[in-house]
Amino acid sequence: MSKIKNVLFLVTTALTLLYCNDMVSAQELTASNLNNEGKVDKTAAYTEDGQDYYSVKGKADKKQTIYILADTEGNDSKHYSVISKVKANKNGNYSTYLASVESEDAIYYLSTDKTLNGKKKDETFDIDSINSKIKVIIPPIKGTEIKDSSNYEKLSYKDISKNTKKYKDKDLVFSGTVLQVIDDSTVLLSVDDNPKEVLYLYLSSPVQKNSSFSEDDPITVYGKLKGMETYKNTKNKDVKAPLFYVLKTENEQPSSEKTAETTTSSEEKNSSSQVASSSTSSKKTSSKKPKKKVNKQKQVNKDIAAGLKQAKGWANGDLDENGNPTDSGTPNEDWAWANYIDKIEYSSNKKGTDKKLSIHVYKGFLELSKKERTSIMNSAMRFTYSYIQKYYKLDQYEDVRQGISTNVIDDTGVPIGMSKVSDRYDFKWFE
Repeated sequence: MSKIKNVLFLVTTALTLLYCNDMVSAQELTASNLNNEGKVDKTAAYTEDGQDYYSVKGKADKKQTIYILADTEGNDSKHYSVISKVKANKNGNYSTYLASVESEDAIYYLSTDKTLNGKKKDETFDIDSINSKIKVIIPPIKGTEIKDSSNYEKLSYKDISKNTKKYKDKDLVFSGTVLQVIDDSTVLLSVDDNPKEVLYLYLSSPVQKNSSFSEDDPITVYGKLKGMETYKNTKNKDVKAPLFYVLKTENEQPSSEKTAETTTSSEEKNSSSQVASSSTSSKKTSSKKPKKKVNKQKQVNKDIAAGLKQAKGWANGDLDENGNPTDSGTPNEDWAWANYIDKIEYSSNKKGTDKKLSIHVYKGFLELSKKERTSIMNSAMRFTYSYIQKYYKLDQYEDVRQGISTNVIDDTGVPIGMSKVSDRYDFKWFE
């Protein structure tokens, strides 16, 4: 009997030791390529759609789920959510890729907190309430880092307009007055208050989120020259201006404190050949983003359809320059391309990448020359961008300058052409 008791004692002791050893050897969540501050200490693994992606590797318990947490609107500690998750393998190793953002560090957290299980992606929480987490800091997209103001060089408008290639990607600063707010991401700036010296400003995401501009606002912008940009003025004529990528701004006088008196009336500016034409123009940008419940893709296509209808009205002389019906209008040949288009459909994945356009044309389109068809497609493509960027981020260089991948479909639903990979504004026709 005593032997049995001894055996039971030994078995119980062994099980207890195994249990205790398992508790002691439980793998703490780690990440191997972070410095003391939590910043990745390696270069980006790859770049895609204008974003740099960094590899993060580490250890956890075998088969353990690691939740990736971030604030999708910035780095507000009270508005984090679960954006994805990865699982450690049988050896406890895990790896993931985290994306950079414009101008500022992106602060992620990796966590094994079991309370995160089942949380939806639109469910936010205070990051301080989460246990068992590691802070991971990803540097800004290369070339968009914000520097001290003293590092930006001030040049004349004449210098950059005549030597665009020489000063491309240089850190520059300009001051002037807002001539026109085209949409949330693009603004025309009158350099040194000269309406004939116009910069086409493309605002980085942080600037869009944290700044608001009105016409006549005096501002200073810091950023990089990116080349030349062509836009349509109020007479639907092409106007070229230096393209300036804005990383940060200084409002010399808040728009809310401006007096009603201005040096240039809105009527004078609207008649200027420099002012852009856009059916989505507004007098003031808004840092508010579309509500999450809105079906963005459906809304984009709805807006494009309404804009296309308006374009046809201008093409046929049925609408005046303000979009109002008229019986005495003159057909505008600059919008004639719209009469060949039945509808335009935009699509992308949930992240807003893998962008595509499907342009449906009327019968007789193939009777046009290849050059004419391509010209119509180019006009239709550029026409959609102002609508798309209301809901999705458009990269000024990858999407706008190189174009969005486009398929052309005839009135019977048969594909008749597609944009080339090497140049999306050039087309291959199936005939």
